[in-house]
Amino acid sequence: MAHIDVLTGRPIGPVDRRIFGSVTEHLGRCVDGGVFEAGSPGGFRADVLAAVRDLGVTNVRWPLGAAPGAEEPGRFGTGEFLSWCAIAAVEPVLGFNMDTGTLDEALAWLEYCNGSGDSHWARRRRADGHAQPFGVRYWGLGHQVHRRRIAATSVRRCSLACTVCFDREAEPIHIEAERGLDARDMKYGAGEPVGHGVDATTRPVSVETARDPL
Repeated sequence: MAHIDVLTGRPIGPVDRRIFGSVTEHLGRCVDGGVFEAGSPGGFRADVLAAVRDLGVTNVRWPLGAAPGAEEPGRFGTGEFLSWCAIAAVEPVLGFNMDTGTLDEALAWLEYCNGSGDSHWARRRRADGHAQPFGVRYWGLGHQVHRRRIAATSVRRCSLACTVCFDREAEPIHIEAERGLDARDMKYGAGEPVGHGVDATTRPVSVETARDPL
């Protein structure tokens, strides 16, 4: 008979609290009717907030994706998610759309969340009732692109985004100055999809580009 000794008093090393993260996505009742519900204080379910705190969740990623054919009222967007994160005391992780989205759309979202100047999207955020930048620090490049037929295209887009994010000698300086952004305290994550047009023997440029900065 196999025997296993669990040595609870013998620590191996520190554990980064960021591994205790979770996700919320527009699938079923996860968002509408889940974390968000009309009639609740601020629109956020108090029992879900309490459960998130009790579980010790440290970060939550959104929006991920939506169920095929699903329809929602559209009452839960960027401002609502980031406000919910602040109340739940969790770090938000926003995922760029690297499938059908464009780099300009990603930069506009970044500007909306973190822009502090007099740019278009910073003004839009203020008009939406959020005077101060959200200061989102963690961003994901794509989500489960290996599950889609356009995975190879997504890898190329991730590569472009990583180049823009990490090439400190060129584009980012222009982007930060133009959009009122400061990317020094921001982290980006890029995965390596395999299959559906992506060869596992060929490491995508996005991962190679992002490896050292990450």
